[in-house]
Amino acid sequence: IWNAARFMEMHSEDFDVKDLAFNEADLTPDDQHLLAKLNEAISSTNESLQRYRFNDATLALYDFFWHSYCDWYLEYAKPILFKGTPAQKKHTLQVMHFSFSTALRLLHPFMPFQTEELWHGMGYNHKADSIMVAPWPEKPVVSGVDAKIVKYVDGKHDLIRVGRILRAEYNLTNKQTAVFNIRAATEPVAGQIEADKDSIMALLKAEEINVDVDFAPSGAMPSGISALGTIYMSIEGLVDVDAELAKLSAELDEVSGHLENVKKKLSNENFVSKAPREVVAVQEKRQEELIEKSEKLKKMIDMLNS
Repeated sequence: IWNAARFMEMHSEDFDVKDLAFNEADLTPDDQHLLAKLNEAISSTNESLQRYRFNDATLALYDFFWHSYCDWYLEYAKPILFKGTPAQKKHTLQVMHFSFSTALRLLHPFMPFQTEELWHGMGYNHKADSIMVAPWPEKPVVSGVDAKIVKYVDGKHDLIRVGRILRAEYNLTNKQTAVFNIRAATEPVAGQIEADKDSIMALLKAEEINVDVDFAPSGAMPSGISALGTIYMSIEGLVDVDAELAKLSAELDEVSGHLENVKKKLSNENFVSKAPREVVAVQEKRQEELIEKSEKLKKMIDMLNS
């Protein structure tokens, strides 16, 4: 939370925190998603407090701050704050500060000192000198959030997660950009992705993104399935195929050896009948994990050999 506040401060030198009245008609899909999650946090926190379920209230706030705000919205906002137009920057900062100041009030009963410090440090005390006497959030902050758009952004996050997994599997560095192809689930989804392409490219560190409901891969192109469709990553020029094949083959040999040992252990009737149940369960889980990893490595090797 403190680092998020510092990040906003860094970009708010010429921003007036007294002016947080953003235009709802200008809300982007990511804006709407954040505000929908804020509405959920307000509802969950109030309901939990009324039922004296303080742990549930803190979990709802943790989920909002950590996942919705820091994990996703701040990352979405970075390209805008660094390279966007003055109007885009102002709008994004309005949404950020509005959401942050609202969530701080919800968090205050659980973290009184830090929230009070941030309330003053961020300049939110122009309406209420202390966060203790600031209006408590009880109702949804925005009523015009489109549930279909919120669902799309959930799918977008899933798409980006899958794309990042592909990058990690082939050890791409943060400086390496890749070309992605997305076979969208439907034409309307393809249109949403196309309209949101700049944001997705920034979050995926993509050199290029092509969207086509009929895309058919050719050559070495690892893929993953997301809520919005299948995403393919071109590794041409990014990966030494021969070296990668050698590495994956060695890893598969190692996994196969471990799997063989676990299978021998589980096929031993003395071990299964005499060992504590929890010990056997650990080996069974280990076997499942090794089988899954082995299948994944085989799939990657087959893809590179294509």
